[in-house]
Amino acid sequence: MSSKKKITVVVNKAWEYEPFFNAITNSVLRAKGLPDPTDIAEVSEPMRIPRAKMSLMNIDVVFRCVQNMMDPNVNKSNSEAKMVHMPGYLATDNVDLIISVSTAESTPELANILARSKDASINGSVIIGNRFFMSNQRAVEGDHPESNLDVKKYVQYSDERFAILYRKINAVSSQVVKNFIPQKNAPAPKMFLHASDELASVGVVNIVHYENYPKADENSLKEFRKSGIADMPACLETTHGIVSMAANPDGMPPIPVIFVSPITDRYLHFSSDVDDVQNYVAAFNSGIAVGEMLVLINSLFHGN
Repeated sequence: MSSKKKITVVVNKAWEYEPFFNAITNSVLRAKGLPDPTDIAEVSEPMRIPRAKMSLMNIDVVFRCVQNMMDPNVNKSNSEAKMVHMPGYLATDNVDLIISVSTAESTPELANILARSKDASINGSVIIGNRFFMSNQRAVEGDHPESNLDVKKYVQYSDERFAILYRKINAVSSQVVKNFIPQKNAPAPKMFLHASDELASVGVVNIVHYENYPKADENSLKEFRKSGIADMPACLETTHGIVSMAANPDGMPPIPVIFVSPITDRYLHFSSDVDDVQNYVAAFNSGIAVGEMLVLINSLFHGN
């Protein structure tokens, strides 16, 4: 009999982890068959051990938070600082798959596909994929950027089970979305849970200060569009690509990474759409989606 598969779920900020975990532990709204987490640890920084664990029939899961893996005295948006401890800590998990969770801004391309208008709001939706484009935007931070992480430009992960998993997710998406919370600001007329092997997260790297997000986001999407990459740019965020790098510092053999992006804001509407409530709702919705993912992934390993 083969051993159970191991999965690490990595959530970006502590303020994202709390509502995410609230959804994971919600006995009414979470996926049917999702058990209670165990080994819930006291938070410290830098935190070597996982924040919690979960065991299903065919998979064991650990939950981590990027912010908790960082030194307590650094800016939590610093891309370079995120990489100080994360590769070593993730290596101790010895997993078969990593799921990266980070709130994100939507793109006109994805809004046009899902909501049939490039200007439409899909706020509150959750987007899933496994392709990562990283754009180094430290020049936007001025002459003395705090973060100077060198990035891999583009990474994609392949696993024959991704396509099966995404089909299963999309098949139940309409039911899962019923447990999403609508957003406060510019709420989507219709929210989506959408997974595809053709979606790329566009990582805006080395941006530390929120006031620089609009310019950095615009630069990053323009860079992606000029790259010639055939994927659809699904979201703009700061962390998925860094988790991918941390999971595979040597590159071979690669540990597959899937990104999960709950949408907080419309393209270039960060200042008007995002506040604490908006962030909480998006992160909560991601927890509902990831809980369903874990149940479906568990079913894929049945009989392995």
